[in-house]
Amino acid sequence: MDAPQSRHRWCVEIPHANEIRAGRHLFIVDAPAEDDARRAAIERAESVEARRHRRGATLDLARATVVHLALLRAH
Repeated sequence: MDAPQSRHRWCVEIPHANEIRAGRHLFIVDAPAEDDARRAAIERAESVEARRHRRGATLDLARATVVHLALLRAH
């Protein structure tokens, strides 16, 4: 039986690439580590739904920042 793995909640902020159209998008994701959270947010950001929501604005994925919000305990 596998031991439950702790998961963390993260906020990933990805700014617009175009300085003229200032803005950013926030993604709240649950992942075991910071790199996993960044990957999950970028995957969401590249979805058709997310692109439509931001009206096709390009995001600067290299400037994404990740902030730890909480530890989610598995019972």
